[in-house]
Amino acid sequence: MKGYISRESWIIAAICVADLVSTLIFVHHHGAREGNPLMDFYLQKGVVPFVLAKCTMFLLPIAIIEWARRHNPDFVRRMARFAIAAYVGLYVVVVAKENILRPTPPQPVPPAVMSFYGPDYMRRLQSVSPPSYYEYRGSRVVNAGGMWR
Repeated sequence: MKGYISRESWIIAAICVADLVSTLIFVHHHGAREGNPLMDFYLQKGVVPFVLAKCTMFLLPIAIIEWARRHNPDFVRRMARFAIAAYVGLYVVVVAKENILRPTPPQPVPPAVMSFYGPDYMRRLQSVSPPSYYEYRGSRVVNAGGMWR
């Protein structure tokens, strides 16, 4: 038991990394939103702060799980498995709520998306094009005012 990381901890870490990667892909390429307000705050600051915050948010609990597992392995294993099921279930619900079930009102393009497309992205959006001009970005359309449609 000593000297290795439990299978449940590896599964939690894999789910968290998949959540991190899918969030960045969906936000940058498909106009999705981060459902967690705390993580959305870090995403608005940029990709690096978001990745650092996300890693901190899952590595610290895994360290606690591994410490507690040495004292009460059966209880910690059951709770870690519950956490895996809860994380996957919550992920599905939040993704559906934030990006599938919600009608898409016009939203300002997040700063992280602006930084991803480069410094001239806002200039192109604020160009002299008429307001009816739309530009495709991933699966969403951005109008000349920088609003997702």
